[in-house]
Parts: sequence; C-alpha cells; structure tokens
Amino acid sequence: LEKYAFYLGEASFSRFSFELYPEIINSLYETSPRISADFVYDQCLDFARGFQPGSGMGIYLHGGCGVGKTFLAASVAREVIGKGYYVHCMSAIQMFSVQDRARFGHATEEEVEDLNACFEADLLVLDDLGAEYGSPQNTPFLSRLLDERTALQKSTVVVSCLKPEELAARYSAQVESRIAGSLSDLLLVGEDLRRNDGN
Repeated sequence: LEKYAFYLGEASFSRFSFELYPEIINSLYETSPRISADFVYDQCLDFARGFQPGSGMGIYLHGGCGVGKTFLAASVAREVIGKGYYVHCMSAIQMFSVQDRARFGHATEEEVEDLNACFEADLLVLDDLGAEYGSPQNTPFLSRLLDERTALQKSTVVVSCLKPEELAARYSAQVESRIAGSLSDLLLVGEDLRRNDGN
C-alpha cells in the first residue's frame, strides 16, 4: 500500500458517496448519474472481490472529468492489494514518459522496474489514458502492452475520459478492438464532482 499511497489516497468502496450523484435523468445517456454510479460501483466491487489472477477480466472505466473514475479504480486497487495480489498503478502520462526515456537509455532503474511491472502485475491500473502527450511511439507500446497482458490472461483496469469509439482515432483500430474485446465497458455519467468537493 505504501508504494501507491499517493494514488490510493483515501479511496475505498466504503467511502464512495452516492449522494454526490444527482438523480436527474441525463437526456444524452437516458439515465441519471445516480443510476450510473450505482451500476458502475457494483461492477467494480464485484470485480475486486472476485479477483483471481489469470482470469483475464478487466474494466474500461470512462466518463467526463471529475466523475469519480479514479476513485473507483483506486478502490479496486486497494481491495485487490488487500487480497495479497501483485497490483501496479501507473498513469498513462508517466508510463509513456518513462517508455520514451527508456528507449534512449535515460530511464532510471526504478523507472524501468515500474515499466516492467505494467506487463508483469496480476492487475494493472492504468489511469488517465488519453491525457498523455501525443507521440508516434505511444500506440505501438500500448498495443504491445494490451496484447501481452491479454495473451497471459492478466487483468487490466483502464481509466480514461475517452469514449470507446474515440480510441481508434487517438491510437489505432487494434487498440480499440483489444480494449473492446477484453475489458468491460463502464461509463460514469455526470458533471465534475470536484467542483462540489466530490470524489
């Protein structure tokens, strides 16, 4: 837990506040933020509590900024770490930055270990996919990461503001297909909760 204390913060399923999500129906999605949060919370909790290495199950958790995606992903990570499994948490910004430095031999030993852990961990939580600086090297690395983890039946939770259909334009059709085919699509609906001191 100490290694990811900053990422995990106070996140846990017991601290998730449903009251922060309005019950008013969002006409675009034909559901309310509360209904969306209830469903996504249950799916994340079931995933975390039923986690088994080698299951290959995963989650693509997406939605607008500040709707609680990272809080839930961190709650999943905390639960799975508590079960004694090998969990690695890393932001896409950090991962791609380290990968770029590693290509030229500029990454530290600790950074290389973090990069290797993205492939080796029982559960990888990759946060903020799509927020990183664009580089031609990002897509092939992400594709290799997803392909190798899928082939080894390793579970991945990807957190992003990108809609699933935007993945192909940002990365490639292969990345979009891999995420759609191996990760459960979970959408959190709503406005930025941080404006009201939310999750």
